[in-house]
Amino acid sequence: MDSHENNDDLDKLVSEINTKNIIKESEEKSKNRLNSTEAYIGYLIAFVSIGYTVILSFLPNLEESCSEYYEYYSEVYDLMFSYSTEEVEIKNEWNAFVNFTNSENYNTISSAEQLNEFDNIFINWDTNINKVKLEQKAYSNIKEFDTDGIHSDILPLVDLGYKYFDIDKTAIDNLVKKYEFQNKQIENHKTFFLDWEIASSNEDKDEVQESFNSASESNIDKIISLINERETLITNFNVALENFNQMSVDICNWTFDE
Repeated sequence: MDSHENNDDLDKLVSEINTKNIIKESEEKSKNRLNSTEAYIGYLIAFVSIGYTVILSFLPNLEESCSEYYEYYSEVYDLMFSYSTEEVEIKNEWNAFVNFTNSENYNTISSAEQLNEFDNIFINWDTNINKVKLEQKAYSNIKEFDTDGIHSDILPLVDLGYKYFDIDKTAIDNLVKKYEFQNKQIENHKTFFLDWEIASSNEDKDEVQESFNSASESNIDKIISLINERETLITNFNVALENFNQMSVDICNWTFDE
């Protein structure tokens, strides 16, 4: 009886010792795992932080993108207003021509006198028109802005810039067309005076007059239509430019004024 009781006590003692050891070992393993997990999380955070920094170094920078677009836009902007002086001079010479052809003594002069007066009026006419045509060609050759590697925030500004660039390109095309019809009207006047002088009968003169009137009506209608079209383009251009300037301030903090 005593022997069994002693064995039972011994078994209980061994069991308690093993349980304590197991608990202790479990606590130590849990602690080690916790330490390992914390270390892993720390390494992961550091890795992510470094990786994010590296990625950011390769992502487009808004300030740099704005600077690149500013340089591109400056060249286009300078081109848009590069022919302003020539446009004014051409307009002044045309107005002088209109005033002269509407003067009281215009129909009393000879063809030679007419040509001489035209030479005095159109001093820089051809030179200025050629300059505008060169700018028109240069405008057509403008390359699009390279958006590769550009910050996405600036893309709406680039798109809006294209819209009003296109309006101005259409406006200069319109201007060159107007000059073509003005040239036709100038030549119409020259032809009229010359043909009138060599007409041998009243019937011939009537034909010359009719031809002149028909050509004049056609040329003037085209010129007026192009002038009206240009006025609409200029209005649209100014609105687009205002919108562009507002967006450029919002995104890049810079603007252009005519």
